[in-house]
Amino acid sequence: MTKSATEVLKQGAGICWAKSNLLAALLRACGIPTGICYQRLTLGDVPETGFCIHALNAVYIKSWDRWIRLDARGNKDGVDAQFDLKQEKLAFLVRSDLGEVDYGIVYANPSEKLMQVLEESTDALYMYQNCLPDSIFEYKKAAIADIDELVRTRIIVLRAANKLSDDVDMSVVAKESYL
Repeated sequence: MTKSATEVLKQGAGICWAKSNLLAALLRACGIPTGICYQRLTLGDVPETGFCIHALNAVYIKSWDRWIRLDARGNKDGVDAQFDLKQEKLAFLVRSDLGEVDYGIVYANPSEKLMQVLEESTDALYMYQNCLPDSIFEYKKAAIADIDELVRTRIIVLRAANKLSDDVDMSVVAKESYL
């Protein structure tokens, strides 16, 4: 199972989690601020088939002052994901009535939980049948370390989006430049 951008590039294959890592690495190498997003989707047409997590990307378009999501998954019959500045065209439309969720967060780094599944899996079919998490969140009481990680992630994304070096003191940067 591929996990890293390098592995996906070398092997030419990977599930959406790995493909989103590759797309993020390629876009960041070109200086484009890029994050990772997630959706909780049904495995089939009904909730009884179970759920899985789908990964996609978001790029920050400074001239539009917003994040635009795109999907590295790959198209096939019935799937036509496209990059579009005006109308989001993702691989999967979320069906809230079936318990599907579009997590409205742009993460600077991939979910450790999902990367651990890839790291520990050697058989794709077995992973699909037995190891896919149905949520990116572990529901627990937030600790100070959790909040610190959220703040660090936001700072990383904001620095990237505004092309700020690590030596810029974030406490003195005008708040309006990040809204």
